[in-house]
Amino acid sequence: MNATDQFEDLRPFVADEIPAAMQRIADSEAFDALARYVFPHRDVEEVRRMVRAIRTTDEFQMSVMYHVNLRIIRRSITRLTVDGLDALDPAERYLFISNHRDIMLDSSLLQNLLHEAGHRTTEITFGSNLMQGELATAIGRANKMFKVVRDSNMHDFLADSLQLSAYIRHTLLEKRESIWIAQRNGRTKDGDDRTDRGIVKMFALSDRTNAARAIRSLHIVPVAVSYQWEPCDILKTRELYL
Repeated sequence: MNATDQFEDLRPFVADEIPAAMQRIADSEAFDALARYVFPHRDVEEVRRMVRAIRTTDEFQMSVMYHVNLRIIRRSITRLTVDGLDALDPAERYLFISNHRDIMLDSSLLQNLLHEAGHRTTEITFGSNLMQGELATAIGRANKMFKVVRDSNMHDFLADSLQLSAYIRHTLLEKRESIWIAQRNGRTKDGDDRTDRGIVKMFALSDRTNAARAIRSLHIVPVAVSYQWEPCDILKTRELYL
């Protein structure tokens, strides 16, 4: 069994799966609204033809997702700053562990910043509770997102953790792709950004002979995200206190 088959149920799309994913996106009922939001000055049918012509993940990210992020940045951010990218080696691959405040922006803003600094974008963890529906799955997996199983029972938890740990190691060391992962399960809603120890233990599962060596080989880079206005603050307050 090759690695593509071994991780088929969680990995992003590979090259020969991209054209079909683009077709599903272009044919979706929500496409017209999405196209008008991301490309307000272009004809919807022109955008549809562009999407259908995409053949690679890199092309999808640069032709579509980069512009999604730019649209969000221009409409909602007055100043976006980053420190530390100059300390990264563009030839190296890293495991970026980030605090988590917004489902989309935490990882997507990092992708734009990495790209503009001359680095490759990362693969991105995506909760199985969010990767539901044909459109969300097609966009996510075409955008280098891979599934993290949420709410599995105790019987399946270890198996899911072992597979995720193996995939992370395979992606960093064999595929030579960086990864973004949140430091805990779900967004922080109370400002407590401590890393879940279970995440760190999961990293070591793919090499249980030496936990320190296993973690060291992943080239972990901590990421701290801060927003002037807390994303979804009203919803988070309701969930916590009402």
